[in-house]
Amino acid sequence: MVTWPVVVVLGANVGLGLYLARFYLAGQRNGSLLRGIHLILGLAAMESLAMVGLPSDTPLLLVGGALFAGLVASLMYGRKIGGAGLVWMAHAAAGIIAFGVFLRWVG
Repeated sequence: MVTWPVVVVLGANVGLGLYLARFYLAGQRNGSLLRGIHLILGLAAMESLAMVGLPSDTPLLLVGGALFAGLVASLMYGRKIGGAGLVWMAHAAAGIIAFGVFLRWVG
């Protein structure tokens, strides 16, 4: 079973998320283009996880939760800096844990 494309998409999305988090933690705004790419990569990650056929749905559910939390935080708080800290932390935690669970399954 070929899983390297999923690892690339998830890894790129986690890396881009960490890059965007740097702006958030510094109190600066980040570009809408990067946030859009992050969303598209998240959707691609969820699609690719669904197609791989994992023995457990845990990574798929975690990526879905991360997508939902990120979308809720973006819609509720928009481009305001601050205010959505707990939602962003849940978003980041779910995404990073999903990546780790998937890497554990692959390895």
